[in-house]
This record gives sequence, C-alpha cells and structure tokens, in this order.
Amino acid sequence: MRKIAHSYSPVRTPEMNGQSGAITPKTGGALTPEIDKGRQSQVNQFTLRLIDHQLPLDQWSVILMMEKKDVDSFPAQARSTTGAAAGDGADPLQRALQENASLLARLATEERLRKEAEGKLSFERLLLHTLVEHCPFRIYAKDMQSRFIFGNMEVAHFMGAESVAQLLGKTDFDFYPPALAAAYYADEQALLQSVQPLIEHEEPVIDLRNGEQAWILTTKAPLQDQDGKTIGLLGLNVNITERKCMERELVQRNGELTELNRTLSHAKMQLIQSEKLAALGYLVAGVAHELNTPLGNSVLVASVLADQTYQFASSYQTGLTRKALEDFIEKTTEASAILARNLQRAANLVSSFKQIAVDQTSVQRREFSLANTINEILATLAPVFRKSGVTVNIAIPPDLKMDSFPGPLGQILVNLINNAIVHGFEGRDGGTLTIVAESNEDWLALRVGDDGAGIPAANLPRIFDPFFTTKLGVGGSGLGLSIVHNIATGLLGGDVAVNSSPGTGTHFMLRIPLSAPSRASAAKDHPDVVDGPG
Repeated sequence: MRKIAHSYSPVRTPEMNGQSGAITPKTGGALTPEIDKGRQSQVNQFTLRLIDHQLPLDQWSVILMMEKKDVDSFPAQARSTTGAAAGDGADPLQRALQENASLLARLATEERLRKEAEGKLSFERLLLHTLVEHCPFRIYAKDMQSRFIFGNMEVAHFMGAESVAQLLGKTDFDFYPPALAAAYYADEQALLQSVQPLIEHEEPVIDLRNGEQAWILTTKAPLQDQDGKTIGLLGLNVNITERKCMERELVQRNGELTELNRTLSHAKMQLIQSEKLAALGYLVAGVAHELNTPLGNSVLVASVLADQTYQFASSYQTGLTRKALEDFIEKTTEASAILARNLQRAANLVSSFKQIAVDQTSVQRREFSLANTINEILATLAPVFRKSGVTVNIAIPPDLKMDSFPGPLGQILVNLINNAIVHGFEGRDGGTLTIVAESNEDWLALRVGDDGAGIPAANLPRIFDPFFTTKLGVGGSGLGLSIVHNIATGLLGGDVAVNSSPGTGTHFMLRIPLSAPSRASAAKDHPDVVDGPG
C-alpha cells in the first residue's frame, strides 16, 4: 500500500489567493457558479487522491479535517452571498465534503470486509492445502483428456514421480503399461461422457514405486464449472492393499476352520456313534445276564426230562406199571411247563432286545406304548440294578401312546439311569430311581430323579456341554448328557432341564411332544432317521 510521505496542501484554483489561501470574490461580492464548480472539482480531486493512495482510515480523518479547515477559510460574506444562512447545511461545498466522507466511510467498511474475506479465504486455502498434502489418500484432478491438472504428493509418489510438478500435464500412458493405461483411460472417458460418479470401486493397480500389485478403493466424480459444463474429473484413491491381504488371509483361515469343523463334526459323530454302541452294549450285557437264568433253567429241565424219558423207556421194556406211567406223565408235564415258561421268558427278552436294538440303530419312528417301551428297557437293565442295589419306582399311565422315536427316547433313559448310577450313587450301596410320566393333550413330561449325591452348582451350567465330564480318564466320555440334550431338543422336538444341589439328588425334566416333529424335519436335522410303519 502506498504511503504519503509529505504533508498535504490543498490544490488551489486560479481564484484562490496564493499567499493567504483565501478566495477572492468577484465583482458585486457574490460567489459565482464558476467558483462553486471549481471548488467542488477541487474536493472531488482530493477524494480521488485519497482513494488512489489507499490511505488508512486514520490518515483520511486528518486530511478531511485539513480540507474542512481550508473550506472554512472562505470569507463569511462570500459564503453568505449564496442566499443561505451560515450553518443551514445549504453550502454545496460542505455537502460535497459530507457526501465524500460518507463514501469514504463506506469504502473503508468495504475494504475491511474485503480484507476479512481474503483472510478467511487464505486460511481456508491453507487448511485445504494442508489436508490435501498430509492426508493418506491420493487426491487428484484431470482435464477432459485425462491429463493431470492437480495432485498431492501421495499421487506423485505412487505414480513414481518425485514431485507434483512431474505429474502435471501427463496421463496414465506416461506411467503405466499401454494396456493398463488404455483401460484406465477408457473408464475415465466413459465417466466423463455419462457424467455419473464412480463410488468406492475396488480395482487392482501397479504400485510404480516397487512394481508390485496393489489394491485401491477409487472414487471419481465429474468436475464442472459454474455453468454446469464438465471440464474434467476429480479422483480420490484409498490404498486397501493391506485390507485385501487380510481378507485373503481371512478366507484362508475360514477355509481351514471349516475343514477343522468338518473334521471335528466327523469325530463327534464317531464318538456319538460309539456312545450309542456303548449304550447298546450296556443293554446287551443286561440281556445276556437275564438270558442266563431262563436258558439255564431250560437246560436243566431238559436234562431231567431226558433222564426220565430214558427211565420210562427202560421200564417199558421190562414191564410198565400203571403208577410208573402216571408218575412219568406228571413229571413230564411239570417239566414241559417249566421248560415252556423259561423259553418264553428268553423269547421275550430276545424280542425286547431286538426291538430296542432296531430302535437304537435305525432311529425308526413309530407308534408305541411308553409304559411298554420303558419296561422293556428296565428289564434289560435289571442285572445292573441288582448289582448296584438300586431300586426303581415307576409311575407311567399304561394307556399313554406316542408317535415318536422310541429308540432315541430309550437312549435318553439309559443315559440318565447310567449317569445316576455312575455319578449319583458313587461310593454308596444302593439308591432309589424314580421315573414319572405325565401328559396333557399334546405334551409328555417325563421326570427321572435320584436321591444321590447331587451336582455341584459350578458344574450345572456345563453338564450338557460336549465332552464335559468329571470322570475324565476313568471311562467318562463327557457325551452322555450332551446326547440327551441333542436328542431331546433336536429329533424329539422338546427340551430338557435339570434341578440339583449337593446332597439332595438330581432330577431331570424331559418335555417332548407326544407326536414328534415331521419326519421331513427330523430327517433334515438327523440324516440317519428312517421312517417306520405307523
């Protein structure tokens, strides 16, 4: 801004006295229009000089005072001859000064506002420049021929340039292989023609700093002037190479986890199958023990009957008396009855075991009597109860019918009984098991309880977890109660709960529908389900 280095002197018109600075009036003592116009021109020239020198507002005030003092030097009679009283505001020179002072005040205000706006604009430009240059994104602009017209250092370095100046005016053809550059050029020209932005598009690129492949998330939008005419495009690229590497690693890890889960599921199925076979073996042992008595009795009776038949044949050769015949008939009749009774008992055991074995191995759905099914299972476990001194009390309505899966239901019962004997009655002689069944129109409530040791509170939340056992290493697989839970909630369509505390025994509550879920649903959840008759 230019400064005035000398003191200010008003410009004089020819009518002004050079020594005194006073205006000499013309003939008649009146101030002519020529003097008015000359003086007003002088004031206007003075104002233009102020504007031209762009003086600060404080200097304007001083000069205005000097100019006003110069105007006041007019002779009183000269100023009074204009026909207006002094101080009435009708002096044209005074009005001109006032108007110019008002104009200068407005100019000063506008100048201040302009400088404030320039300061804000400069600060915003600084902010934008700092943001563009220091953000981790590649920001650039191109013209209609895809030439760089703007870019930050991130773009320059990525393109292999040492500065933004080396980037400006060039295209992708100056940096990338022709085929790749042509593809980029075609994409940008299509965007410019369609005037449609490209938002967060993932694409592979070559990092020209090291020649390695990289991935970017690019956003491009048309650049338009004030008239809405497209003059180029703006682009922003985010380096997502690290994220893509993590995604690939995640996919690989997910594949490994899927394979591990498949292996684990296969191993779990094998363990579950082993547990089923173990439960079946448990029943086989009971059946074998139960068969010993009727078969042994049958063998003994058959042997006695054979001896008596031999004696009867000998007596027949030497002469058979009536009494001998009657004795033979009586003994053979009794032996035949004993033999038939024991063989029937054995046949019933075999039949029960056969049905249990079919149910256990095929997961066959059928209609059955709950009381008969449970009694058959308990009959096969009778040797176990005798050996452990366990008493079983049952209360099951004899007319309670179900359309469900007796094999899995029997497996639940066997697992719960075995859990009570192994854990509840451990270290003691005998105990009592209670099996109670109740039903309404649609649901069965089956309670299996014992008066054993109970389960610690810390273990209760985990007893249905796979492989949780307090007998690890001594024969416990930890799958018994897990299988109970899976069968109850899956195949049978119900749920199972437990209530226990140390010293008060354990009580399991099985709640299942009298009619199991649809066979299609059961087959979907359990591929080994086989539809049976009924």
